[in-house]
Amino acid sequence: MKLIFLNIFTILFFTSCQHTADEYYRSGKAKANIYDFKGAIIDFDKAIDLNNKYKNIYYIRGTAKAALKDFNGAISDFDKAIELNPNDTLAYENRGATKVDQKDYSGAIIDCNKAIELNPQSSVAYISRGVAKEGLHDAIGALADYNESIKQNPNYADGYLHRGAENYYVFHDTVSGIIDFNKSIQINPKYAEAYFYIGNSKADKKDYSGSISDYNIAIECNPLEAKYYYNRGTSKGKLQDFTGALVDFDDCIKYNPQLIDVYYNRGKTKFSSKSIFQHHLDQENQQFLLFLQKKKHCLMLFEHHNF
Repeated sequence: MKLIFLNIFTILFFTSCQHTADEYYRSGKAKANIYDFKGAIIDFDKAIDLNNKYKNIYYIRGTAKAALKDFNGAISDFDKAIELNPNDTLAYENRGATKVDQKDYSGAIIDCNKAIELNPQSSVAYISRGVAKEGLHDAIGALADYNESIKQNPNYADGYLHRGAENYYVFHDTVSGIIDFNKSIQINPKYAEAYFYIGNSKADKKDYSGSISDYNIAIECNPLEAKYYYNRGTSKGKLQDFTGALVDFDDCIKYNPQLIDVYYNRGKTKFSSKSIFQHHLDQENQQFLLFLQKKKHCLMLFEHHNF
């Protein structure tokens, strides 16, 4: 009887823990959806503490770590996900994408090939493999993978974005590139990266006000991406909005202190801002001196007349 009671207690205890792990898992996913990746990871850690074989938890935590650019931590989680399920297509897809971020292009292609072997309709794997091929200077192979991604899923916004970028920047087919950027926004109106590329295309045409409008939307959709602030700050600088540019460069550094170019441009903007201020100050001083000279001349005429 005592043994039966203990068994029931044990079942209830683990059932309670499992329920708690579910709660942490759901809470972590909710936080990740609003870009609170640090908070999400804390919840995922707690879920794993309660159940270290929790389905999909390592894959989900890995994506959160990748979003925070903790690529080594992300790879470790994807490794664990694959260890628990060697046929986990999502884990191979995301490990391949993370290896692209690490510039391990050959390793990324191996993972993407495995993901495609497990799921030949994996549009995500074709995209990551295309980016990896691009990193290995295989532009034609990259474009073929982007086309295949769209073929497998004609409503996949990322496919159009990457194909557009390849055409725009590599093959210098700006018309086709912009068409694909707009197509990706048509599919996903909150696609930050697509607005970023359209903003870049406007900046290339010196339409800096138009580019700032697109960067604004990109930042609204994804406020954690440093390059959006950097490019918006650059466009503001072109319009001599130096105060706005400096705010954007500061935010860029906040989200990615490793972006070297931003420090140069922030310093350049500070210098330009002071130069403009000094120029206006010089103009005001010059006008004041002219006023004094005219006043002195008038006084001399007055004194000469009275004399």
